[in-house]
Amino acid sequence: MYFGYIKIKKRKLFKSFLFFILIIFLLPYMGCNNDYKIYSGREILLSFDPLYDYKEKDYFYLDQYVIIHQWEKGALPYKNDTIFIPPRKMIYDKSTNVVKREKTNYIFMSFILNDALKRINYNSDAKEKYKIISDQKLLVKGILTLEKCSGEKIKIKIPVGYPVNIEVIKK
Repeated sequence: MYFGYIKIKKRKLFKSFLFFILIIFLLPYMGCNNDYKIYSGREILLSFDPLYDYKEKDYFYLDQYVIIHQWEKGALPYKNDTIFIPPRKMIYDKSTNVVKREKTNYIFMSFILNDALKRINYNSDAKEKYKIISDQKLLVKGILTLEKCSGEKIKIKIPVGYPVNIEVIKK
C-alpha cells in the first residue's frame, strides 16, 4: 500500500512538472500584445512628431507594409512591402565642401510616405489602393489623411514609444 502511494505521488508530481514546463513555454505567446498600439479605421490621420529625433531602425506597420527609418535596403533582406523613410537627410554645404547629415523634417517624412503610397497605388490592384484625402494638410503640417479605395479598414500597428500621431476619423 505504501508503494502505491509513492507511485500516485510521483505521477502527480510528474504531471505538475509537465504543466509547469508547458506554462513556461506558452507564457510568451499567451500575453496581450502590449508591445504595440493598434489603430483601425476607414479614415485615418497620420503625422510624425516634429520634436522627435527619429533613429535608424525605428518602424511601424501600415496594413501589411513596414515603414522603417533607414536610408536604403543595404545588406539586410527586406521584403518588397517595406517603405524606407530616411531619419536624416544629406546636405551638401557649398561653403565648406562637406556633406552633412541633418535631422529629416517631419513634413519631409510625410512627403516620402505619401510618395511611397502613390507608388503602391500605381503597382497594385484596386483593393490595396490608398486615397490620400487632404493635400493641403500635408503641405502645411505634414498630416496624411488616408483612406482605402475599397472602403476596407486601415490597420496601423505602432510600437509603444514610437512617436507618431494617429487619429481615427471614421471607424
